[in-house]
Amino acid sequence: FFFRLHASLMGTLIKACRDALDWYYGFVITGLTVVLLLLAQHAGDNDIWKESSVATNSARVQFVLVSEHSVEVQLVSTHCHDCQAERVLTLAYQKDSRANITVDTRFPSIFHFVDVHSSAPVSSLQYHFANQGQYKISINSTTVQVDLTAAGQNEVRPLVLATLTFGMVFLLHFIIMLDFRAPTRQYDNTQDSVALLSPDVPIINVRSARRLKSLDTFRGLALVVMIFVNYGGGGYWWLQHSTWNGLTVADLVFPWFVWIMGVSMVLSLESARHKDKANLLKKVSKRAFVLFFLGFFMNHNHVLSEIRIMGVLQRFGLSYFLASVIVLFVPKAHMPATDPASSRDRPSDAVLSPLLGPDQQADQTSRWQDLVPYSLEWMVVGFLLGTWMAIMYLPRVPDVVGCPVGYAGPGGRADGGKYPNCTGGMAAFVDRFLLGPNHVFQHPTCTEFYHCPPFDPEGILGVLTTVVLCYTGMQAGRIITTHPGHGARLGRFLAWGFVLVLGGVGLCGASVDGGPVPVNKNLWSPSFVFILGGSAFVVLAAAYWVIDVKGLTAGMPFRAVGMNSIAIYVLHETFEGYFPVGFRTPDNHAALLTSHLIGTVLWCAVAYQMYRNKFFLAV
Repeated sequence: FFFRLHASLMGTLIKACRDALDWYYGFVITGLTVVLLLLAQHAGDNDIWKESSVATNSARVQFVLVSEHSVEVQLVSTHCHDCQAERVLTLAYQKDSRANITVDTRFPSIFHFVDVHSSAPVSSLQYHFANQGQYKISINSTTVQVDLTAAGQNEVRPLVLATLTFGMVFLLHFIIMLDFRAPTRQYDNTQDSVALLSPDVPIINVRSARRLKSLDTFRGLALVVMIFVNYGGGGYWWLQHSTWNGLTVADLVFPWFVWIMGVSMVLSLESARHKDKANLLKKVSKRAFVLFFLGFFMNHNHVLSEIRIMGVLQRFGLSYFLASVIVLFVPKAHMPATDPASSRDRPSDAVLSPLLGPDQQADQTSRWQDLVPYSLEWMVVGFLLGTWMAIMYLPRVPDVVGCPVGYAGPGGRADGGKYPNCTGGMAAFVDRFLLGPNHVFQHPTCTEFYHCPPFDPEGILGVLTTVVLCYTGMQAGRIITTHPGHGARLGRFLAWGFVLVLGGVGLCGASVDGGPVPVNKNLWSPSFVFILGGSAFVVLAAAYWVIDVKGLTAGMPFRAVGMNSIAIYVLHETFEGYFPVGFRTPDNHAALLTSHLIGTVLWCAVAYQMYRNKFFLAV
């Protein structure tokens, strides 16, 4: 009796917790995030809502001259590749000569101190200043001394508190929602329904069936990170886009979206490629136009002579159109029939079987069925990649004097300031020639450190390599539709991921600036495309194993966001400056992180309510 009573009470409690999380999941995260981050002001020395006299990612430095000679202070950031130091101030010799400047704290700074009269170097200093700290640098005839006069705010504490908050909420949700009695569901190759940017009905009617929860979760995770980054990522530099070469968290999400779009296109196009091509092309063109127009509409510039033409959704629309044309009009290669028995008990299934459990059906198709029939399409994609390389590295930029052949640097102060107007090389020229110099992005990420001219990171030439990335996502979709076994799918996901990442690392020479083809999100370089495509394969493999194979989680709330991603993206871009999803805060990491997390989580809550009410926006 007591055992049954206890079981009944526990069952009622668990059901009540499930219902509460089901209804208020997003708001629970929001509330706990706000509470814990507000408590940060009591855990530290400073109030996070108090305005600071020093901006985030900056420090105030006071120079005190104790030498008998006037000194010129020159400064360069270690993040500015091959840049010359710039004069920031001159300290004239007099009693107690002082001067203040603000320096960047995201990367170490290098100071050169030069005697004004003899031009001889006095000393040099490399120092990584703390965020919002205040310092005094004393300069004498031979040495330099750095003293901290006022400590800044702790930039690590808000991240720790936010991580603990979300970790506790997700752990609680996982424990309550976990159902050990639920059997693992098998998905066969005819039952994966995916979409372009959202779970809308594909433009071509295909057999309706179950969706891959892992793909929706991956899409939603990418969008959640994108929203958080667009808000500002708490002011942390590694949550912002790379200055030029290199890779940050912010650089991952847009390419992952393109890759997921490729996965989603397979079902909507492959099953209809033998139907009326003219009608299919009309529908593809319509969707591409809608995406392009939405992006153009959200550029928020009402001056026609200066409006930016390209953008994120514009790049989606163009790459979607070109990839669709390749799939629809490039013929498939002939694949000879194989003996079904020869494809059973493959090593790819056997290697992962201890992790997966027994598959309910064996893979009856050829191990190359997802690749060989599309060899002509791969040749076209290779041609696009070669075209990008040829345009980028072979000619000289026609409209700028002094640019070397194949220049792909940031221009401005880079390379010793020898090529100030050569930013992006031929990629920038193509945009200036086709769009006009006033219709490209006017404030690229290289402006702050390199002082470079306008450059569009979503320009026209990058569409070619974007199609390449999209097509690697289509390869993942063909693996899903061709190989029903979990082991075969996971083995191929990981193999493709390893090969692509290895190829990207080889192209960039495993370095940020030293390789033949650096990883560059602004140019969408081949190394960038390969590394991001390979990482997407790995992330999908992990999500597929956790969600679709083992059923450890349903992927919420990211799956709800992924199933309505186009609606959430447009709403976020339109209303990001309106309370409560956006509001001004003091300029410090704790307050910024609080604001940006609240906005991001509220959009998750909006997506979840859309999901509950079965509202899905189709494009």
